[in-house]
Amino acid sequence: MALVVGLEQFVPQLSSQDTKKRLQLGATLLSYLDDPLNLVDCTEMGAVIDGLVAWLNSSNSKVAQNGLEILSI
Repeated sequence: MALVVGLEQFVPQLSSQDTKKRLQLGATLLSYLDDPLNLVDCTEMGAVIDGLVAWLNSSNSKVAQNGLEILSI
């Protein structure tokens, strides 16, 4: 199995409906994107954006805020 690098490693988790998982993933993504050494190239960028846009409709304001903050980076 190939090592998944970049934003692609987060794609499978973005579709989770679990609020705790989304909050945890949001913090992880923000930390990941804050590090200039991490890759942001992604062949599945559409899936990343679609997953994060879905967060904006979350009933949890922190999840929605994380989604917006990640999309604005």
